Amino acid sequence: MALVFSFLPASIVEPDCIRSVVKLAKENNVFLSDETCWSLLDACLSKLPLKRTYQILDELYSTEQIRFPEGSEFAVESIRARSVNKGTVFYYVKWVGWPPVFNTWEPESNLHGCEDLIQQFVDSYGSTIGMLPPDNQPDRKSQIQEVMDRLREAVNSSGSLPLYLLELFSSRQPCPTDNFRPYKPLPTINIEKLFSSQISHGIIESVSLKRPPSVADLLPVSTKRIRLSRKDKQVLDSALNAFEQKLNAVYVNEAPITVENSVDSECPPVEFQPIPDYLPGEDVFLPTKAPIGCECTLDNLDQMELAKIRKADLNGSSVIYPCWVNKRRNCCAVRAGAVPPYDKRKRLAAPPGHPVYECNSLCPCDSSCPFRVVQLGRKVPLCVFRTRDRGWGC
Repeated sequence: MALVFSFLPASIVEPDCIRSVVKLAKENNVFLSDETCWSLLDACLSKLPLKRTYQILDELYSTEQIRFPEGSEFAVESIRARSVNKGTVFYYVKWVGWPPVFNTWEPESNLHGCEDLIQQFVDSYGSTIGMLPPDNQPDRKSQIQEVMDRLREAVNSSGSLPLYLLELFSSRQPCPTDNFRPYKPLPTINIEKLFSSQISHGIIESVSLKRPPSVADLLPVSTKRIRLSRKDKQVLDSALNAFEQKLNAVYVNEAPITVENSVDSECPPVEFQPIPDYLPGEDVFLPTKAPIGCECTLDNLDQMELAKIRKADLNGSSVIYPCWVNKRRNCCAVRAGAVPPYDKRKRLAAPPGHPVYECNSLCPCDSSCPFRVVQLGRKVPLCVFRTRDRGWGC
C-alpha cells in the first residue's frame, strides 16, 4: 500500500467570553441583571483601544442608536480655539464630562454665561489664536469611566436597557481571528510515486516539501487586498457615513464631500475637526475689511468700449463685464500692484508665486464678476479617500 502524507488546516481559537455570554443570554432567555451588564460592558471597553471606543460611541450617537438627555444644559469646560466666519465668531468648546471627540464649534451667541471663560481665553492667547494644542489626556481608566458615565445617562434618557448597550458594544468588538492570516494546507503527497525512480536505483535525494510561493505571497502586506467580513463592512460603512455627515455639516453651502475606503478596514479619524474658516496663527492678523476696491463701473468706460457692450447686448451675446474690460487699469489687482488673477472664465491665470487679489465688498460688481472666485466657496465635489501607504487623502 502506498504511503500518503497529508496536512490538515490548523486553527487557533481564542474564545470571546463577553460575546458568548451575550449570545447565551439572548438565545436561552437568560436574565442578566443591570449590574452584571454594566460590569461586562466595563470589561468590554477595557479590551478596546480608546480611539475605537470613541469611534463606536460617536457612531452610535450619530445614528441615534443612543440618545442623551434632551434640553439639558452642557457645561463648558474650556475654550480650545476661536474662528470668525462671515462676521460670526465661533469657539471650539470642550464640554465637561465628555470625551474630546464630542468637542464642537459653537457661535458666541450660544455660549450664555461663558463670558469669563471666553475672556480668559482671549486674555491668555489673544483674539487671533487658532487651534490650541490638545490637553494632556487623563489616564485610560478615567476615560473609560467617563464613557461609562455617559452611557448611564443615555440609558436613563432613552429608556434602553444596559443589555442593549452591551449588545451594541460587544457586537463591534473585533473577532480574535479576524486579523490572522488563513493557513493554506499543503497538497497531499504520494511518497511512493514521488520517490519511485529514486528507490528503484537505491538512491533517495532530498526533495523540498514546501509549496512554491505564489505571486500574492511575495507582495508586501500593504498591497494585498483585504477581504472584510460583513460585520466589519457594516461598521466601516457606518463610520464613513458619520464622518461624511460631519464634514458636510460644516461646509453646508459648498459642493458635497464624499468619504471612501476601499483598501482596508481603517475608520476615518474621529478626532479630526473640520473648521468653517481660516484659523490664523499667533501674531497673524487677518483684516475683516478690504483696504481697497476697484473702480470698474460703466462710467469709467470710453465710448468705444460702451459701444461694444451695447452691441453684445443687442446680439444676445455674453456681455463683457466692466471688471474684465478694466482689468489692467482700475481693477483691484492692478491697483494693488499685481497682475489680473483669473481669465474671463474664472480660471487661474496669475503666474506661480504671485498674489491673488479678488474683488471685494468695496467693489460695485456682483458675484458674476470674473475676479470673484475663492470668496464664492468651493463648487467642485471632493472625495476624502484612504490610500494603501499614505493614510487619508483628498
